[in-house]
Amino acid sequence: MNKEGNRLMDLFKYRILDTPPEEELDDLVQLAAAICDTPVSIISFIDEKRQWYKSKIGTNIKEVPIRKSFCQHTLNNPNDLLVVEDPFADKRFCENPDVLKDNGIRFYAGAPLVSNNGYVIGTVCVVDYIKKKLSEKQGLALKIISKKVMRHLEIRRKLISQEHEIELSAIRLKKLTDLAPGAIFKFLADKRGRMEFVFISDGVKKLLKNNRIEPIKKKPELILDLLHPEDKNLFIQSFKNSFHNNAALDLEYRIIKSNNSIIWHWLKANPEKRTDGVVVWYGTIQDISQKKKHLETLEQMLYDLSHVIRKPTANILGCIEALKKGDTSEKETDEIIGLIHNQTNELDKFIRNLNSDYWKLKNALKTKWHY
Repeated sequence: MNKEGNRLMDLFKYRILDTPPEEELDDLVQLAAAICDTPVSIISFIDEKRQWYKSKIGTNIKEVPIRKSFCQHTLNNPNDLLVVEDPFADKRFCENPDVLKDNGIRFYAGAPLVSNNGYVIGTVCVVDYIKKKLSEKQGLALKIISKKVMRHLEIRRKLISQEHEIELSAIRLKKLTDLAPGAIFKFLADKRGRMEFVFISDGVKKLLKNNRIEPIKKKPELILDLLHPEDKNLFIQSFKNSFHNNAALDLEYRIIKSNNSIIWHWLKANPEKRTDGVVVWYGTIQDISQKKKHLETLEQMLYDLSHVIRKPTANILGCIEALKKGDTSEKETDEIIGLIHNQTNELDKFIRNLNSDYWKLKNALKTKWHY
């Protein structure tokens, strides 16, 4: 890339072209005009086709073509002021339309705006329509102002870069939270009863299924209408306790969906009390309906193990004790053996069914947590 290409790259990295006025730069053009006692002062930037005015006083012009620009002649002189005390005597400007017209430019002084890489990206200039000279102190002041402009641009560029990184980080974080199981949220409440979801991930849409999400985000108390009546009081009291005592939340409750089916939620959150009395909770909500179903299955299995197996086992043990005594007839012995055989078959059938239920449960769990 040639020198001009590198200069333009330096200019574009500041993202300054065609941006709105900025108070600090407007103050600097007024200062330049006051120090140099001129009616016109401009902070401008030069791209490949034009000189664009970022801040100005004494003119309504927004930009000029480079061919008409005085400032174009600063591009190759980053260390020097460009001072034109008699444009008619300078072959670079004597045929410029802005010089030849009535009440045209009779004085110009410009200090280059120099990037960290040494390229001139624009100028701070002052213009007058009468002849004058620039004093040494005025020239020094213009150089100082140009340095302040560049310092402002550097700070501005860093802030824009940081804001861009923050925006990218927020996008990345949202992508991660939206993929997380359940919902991640930040919720706040104050003593007056004001409540707000500062943030809640898209996972809440799956948690509430057919229920409308946006009204709940705007008015969190609407979630109380979705709670199972038996769980509503516990839910409210748990949040009150967390608010007043800064206690962590660990709560299981039921939600009634729009089709009247029920899903179980598990909410965990840590509160943080601010100095203004507002409490902020950072937490997660997960759908544990499948877990509840599995637990019910396990409880039923344990019940069957402790009750259903007991009867045939007791019958078998009774038969064995009868056989041990040795005082049964051949017919009675055959009946006892038949009973043992039947009870053993029932027990075997039950164990096979139990084993089948166990494997179904295990496979369901594997499917649930497979990624």
